[in-house]
Amino acid sequence: NQTKVTSRAGWQEQYPAFAWCRALGDDWYLPSEEELLLIITNKSIYEAINAGLQTMHSVPLYPIGTMIGYWSSTEHSSSEVKSVNLLNSVLLPMSKDNENIVRAIACF
Repeated sequence: NQTKVTSRAGWQEQYPAFAWCRALGDDWYLPSEEELLLIITNKSIYEAINAGLQTMHSVPLYPIGTMIGYWSSTEHSSSEVKSVNLLNSVLLPMSKDNENIVRAIACF
């Protein structure tokens, strides 16, 4: 999804969540709903990511069971994106007009 968005003219202004992720480096991107669900529902992946974040002195993922949702790069409709709720690992549509929590990821 990041590649599709960055191919559009003016994407940095139109899609600030994608721009924020890309500003971290070329390998960083806004994860899809499937990637977020995998991170949240697989305890070993979740713990490995938090261990890596701790090593890098970075902010850990919010705890599972928290009433927080991370935005994904997956659209739900023209005005909403899919968000993964950490309380119960449910995908919820969120308005693109709302400020929400974004977590960039990178493969390394």
